[in-house]
Amino acid sequence: MMFDPIKILEKYSNSQKKALKILLHHGRLVKNKALEIAEHFTLDKIDLKFIEEAAILHDIGIFFVNAPEIGCYGDKPYIAHGYLGREVLEKEGLPKHALAAERHTGMGIHKEEIISNTQSNLGRKNTLLCG
Repeated sequence: MMFDPIKILEKYSNSQKKALKILLHHGRLVKNKALEIAEHFTLDKIDLKFIEEAAILHDIGIFFVNAPEIGCYGDKPYIAHGYLGREVLEKEGLPKHALAAERHTGMGIHKEEIISNTQSNLGRKNTLLCG
């Protein structure tokens, strides 16, 4: 399936220009780092195109969170951007990319915070968070 990850980001940015600018910059940094790491693997079937696309799209859920400091004016807590991104990317027909968005969050989150966070779906799944 051919698609342009940047067009997908633009589609969901809801005119949040500051957030889109930050996200594009961050996505490119993540993409470059991910591709650099992938170079060290000798597996026959590393999907570099997927790595590139997923790196750019992994934070798409931020457009729905309340984080004015980065230009996001949604109504969800920031921690929810992973599962929100999964929902968006599933809707776009990108199930593997959706899993990358959902699973990249978790650094610095305590188990108690996840369980008590009634504003998100984080406590509704068994999720192993490593940090």
